[in-house]
Amino acid sequence: MSVDHLLKPPVDSLVSVRRQLATVRMAAYAVNNLPVGDLVETGVFRGGTTVLMARVLRNLSSSRRLWACDSFQGLPPAQEEDWRRGGCGNLTVPRRRSCGVGSTGQYRSPRAMVERVLRSEGLMQHVHIVPGWFHESLPPCGLRSIAMLRLDGDTFNGTYEALCRLYPLVVPGGIVYVDDAGSYRGAAVALREYLGWPIGTRLMEEAVAETPFYEAVWWRKGIEEETLEF
Repeated sequence: MSVDHLLKPPVDSLVSVRRQLATVRMAAYAVNNLPVGDLVETGVFRGGTTVLMARVLRNLSSSRRLWACDSFQGLPPAQEEDWRRGGCGNLTVPRRRSCGVGSTGQYRSPRAMVERVLRSEGLMQHVHIVPGWFHESLPPCGLRSIAMLRLDGDTFNGTYEALCRLYPLVVPGGIVYVDDAGSYRGAAVALREYLGWPIGTRLMEEAVAETPFYEAVWWRKGIEEETLEF
């Protein structure tokens, strides 16, 4: 069953349509093919991809929940790892989107805005919002297993803390998606420090004016030879 129609109406998101489409396809795969596990998103911003993942749960009449986690205070202060030399050189292919660091408070968006857009589509029943810095709020009480983990924390801390606290809950074969591994230095460093990335990851390629680049990577936990395409 195709879920591509769930991109309409469009959502308010900085994520490209290509990656929005991948998000809904991954969420649908996780719900349809893994026997247990909720959906988790770390880094909500204005709630665009949160809405997309909640639409998937409604479309599939799923009783699973989406845990939407965010500080609602923007990015935390940069750490030494966010500036580390070599953070943008984890892959041999020269196709990174950029090599950003991020600034304190960037991407700040109030929780009320996210709740408002969810209510406007009748999606609140599918979503549990988890406020707070990730080292204090994760894992949330009641979250037992994860079928899809979508990380969008940009910084080293925003990615590393989420991995430390949530990756052990990802079920075998569960999908892990890191939206900013190709655009923020700290996220790439966090993946390398926690998992030895890029081993086992897949690039999600896009193009502008026919110039290829990637911003996101993904993999399935415990799957070394990946055959799926999203």
